[in-house]
Amino acid sequence: MCYLCLSSGKGPSWSSFGHRTPGTIPDGVVQTEFSGGKGYSGTALQPYDMYASMAAGSPLSDAWDWASGKVGDLYDTVYNWVSDNVSRSPIGIFSTLASVAPYAMSGVRFNVPAGIDSDVLGILSGSQWNSTAITYSLPDSRLDYQWINPSASGYRALTFETEQAVHYALEGYSPYSGGPKMGLSSVEGVTNLSLSYAGRGGGTLQIAGFNATDIINRSHGYYPGVPVYGGDVWLERNSGLPGTYSYMIVLHELGHSLGLKHPHDSGGALPTMSGEHDSPEYTVMSYGHMWDNPQTYMQYDIAALQELYGADFTTNGGNTVYSWSPETGEAFVNGVGQGAPVTNKVFMTIWDGGGNDTYDLSNYSGDQRIDLAPGGYIKFSQTQLGMKTSTSFVHGNVYNAFQYRGDSRSLIENAISGSGHDSIKGNVADNVLNGGGGNDGLTGAAGNDTLIGGNGNDWLDGGTGSDVMDAGLGWDVMSYMSSTTGVTIDLTTNLNSGAAAGDKILNAEVLQGTNANDMLTGIDRGNGHGVQLYGEGGDDGLIGKGGGDALFGGAGNDWLDGGPGGDILDGGAGWDVVSYQSATSGITIDLTTNANGGAAAGETVLNVEVVQGSNFADTLVGKDNGGGNGVQLYGEGGSDTLLGKGGGDYLFGGAGNDTLDSGFGSDVLIGGSGADQFSFSTALGAGNMDTIQDFSVAEGDRIVLSRSVFMDVGTGALSSAYFKAGTATSFDHHILYDQGSGELFYDVDGSGGVAAIKFATVSAGTALSASHFFIV
Repeated sequence: MCYLCLSSGKGPSWSSFGHRTPGTIPDGVVQTEFSGGKGYSGTALQPYDMYASMAAGSPLSDAWDWASGKVGDLYDTVYNWVSDNVSRSPIGIFSTLASVAPYAMSGVRFNVPAGIDSDVLGILSGSQWNSTAITYSLPDSRLDYQWINPSASGYRALTFETEQAVHYALEGYSPYSGGPKMGLSSVEGVTNLSLSYAGRGGGTLQIAGFNATDIINRSHGYYPGVPVYGGDVWLERNSGLPGTYSYMIVLHELGHSLGLKHPHDSGGALPTMSGEHDSPEYTVMSYGHMWDNPQTYMQYDIAALQELYGADFTTNGGNTVYSWSPETGEAFVNGVGQGAPVTNKVFMTIWDGGGNDTYDLSNYSGDQRIDLAPGGYIKFSQTQLGMKTSTSFVHGNVYNAFQYRGDSRSLIENAISGSGHDSIKGNVADNVLNGGGGNDGLTGAAGNDTLIGGNGNDWLDGGTGSDVMDAGLGWDVMSYMSSTTGVTIDLTTNLNSGAAAGDKILNAEVLQGTNANDMLTGIDRGNGHGVQLYGEGGDDGLIGKGGGDALFGGAGNDWLDGGPGGDILDGGAGWDVVSYQSATSGITIDLTTNANGGAAAGETVLNVEVVQGSNFADTLVGKDNGGGNGVQLYGEGGSDTLLGKGGGDYLFGGAGNDTLDSGFGSDVLIGGSGADQFSFSTALGAGNMDTIQDFSVAEGDRIVLSRSVFMDVGTGALSSAYFKAGTATSFDHHILYDQGSGELFYDVDGSGGVAAIKFATVSAGTALSASHFFIV
């Protein structure tokens, strides 16, 4: 599976023989000069005195015949050395010639392209044909070759099967019916070459069968830059069935005849290919061995051929549907079979020139991995997956060709998967990705994509662009986690903006925001069913609608409103607000017990720092968040009851006649408008002193004291005998008020020796009297 490259006249000769590993020259072998070039001789080669180098230029035919007969016992190690060392000579010479202009002569161009992928460059020989019109022939006689041709002594006619393989590999079709075929990714199909069959005589490329001789014992092909023999291909094997090693030999040797080299060879400015891609999985020019063989030229072969001869964008240039048979592995183009491989394997690369194209894999039931990106791969059948070894597999069944010069016409736009649990990734085109049955993951990229989840529990991400995402049946997730900017999404109206501008979202049960600041609004799905909204990172606003919603703020300072229905409201990390401003009646929220009622019946509220009530009469109970941290409770409209717990709470009554009870901790109490009462019912101490910021005598505010804490002051309205503005002067002066500072104290023994305990502060100068206190 290699080439033979020779020069005319005197000078170095170049040869390479198949898949060989590096070896050493046998002891006693030395390099010897002959009339036609260099060869090898020595005691290790006796009884023959020399190994002819197969150079052209000898004037006598019998000299060649003599040399041909003297190498029958040549050691494999000599073949190895020649393959690994001498065979690199032409590449360096081609590279040198290419540095001149590039240099062209006798229909051949010497060229080392600049600025291309190094692994594509790694399989270019530096020589190519200087015309896009190339003929090829299938000679029927040894006499069709030069008498000095070192390969012609082993001439034999190709089998019909192998001739068909040559026709299809070069042109994508054959003038003859019958035999094996493979119509995809032919040389003419992927390049701008016009390949014409010239019959049995001569052609730019001459392809013939070959019986191993004493001189050369494997298939081989000549580069375009080799004088006299350039373009000749000799095939030692008889089979031409796609998927066989012999068929890959056909592709390989034809590749040499068009200017491709082995990935492991280098010379001049032409490097080796990276080890990552030096494999038949990526190029048929590789010496890598695998259990299964490619059925077409592969990604790097196509890219290299296009670098030499341009890309054909007319191949399947209309709207094309590609599909495969689970039973035979045969590929179909718009329903037309392209030829079944010898085994039920699918191992190929697709080049498509244009149109709106589709991979239809709906007839497969296994889990699929589909990547429509150029250079991506599609795995749709484990059974049909090519094997590298007895225990390892190639990545995909089908590989996408690379883009030529960034031209997106060659992209496959659409994919339809089967009934398994599939992953489908789009590309920069406007994709239609259809998950079919199963639990699928669909990811668009750039472009205005359509994602269809189908049956099953699916995950959809449209990427950038204005996308339509229809999750279908099942429990489905719409995700915007790939976006780097925030989104505003309303599942009810589909009036979306930000990174979601232009998107249409249908049949989603879960909406996942970004790590930026988002506004997510749900939808009432009927029968008590709502949606799940995930804010993720950023400061987000999450709004439920009818039904039982689940709102998860995630990281950041989030705002959550579950709307009607029994919802789960989880603020997550950060400083988070749960709001009931949309409620149409009063609520009862207890953050400590989650025993919620009214319009909040059935709600579960977690990890929030702020509760915003409705515009009706609410009861809001806080929670001790530990570390001295409490919560903020906002009553808003209506006559509300706000109860703090441990920690430093912030209670704001809002409009209406509100009751604020701070509980334990040093809290801030703001009654808002209306006649509000501020209750004190927990044991007094240094860590339990509250601030009443807006006590209003004019609005009828009052301070309510619990008799279990404030003893010896009676019940009901506070008697003036128990109140003293200033310092106590009587044992009955238990409630003391410093008008200058606004501080309130409780003194258990009045003017006795026990120190008064501060329990609250109002605004300095507030005109408090006993009439503003009430004991319960």
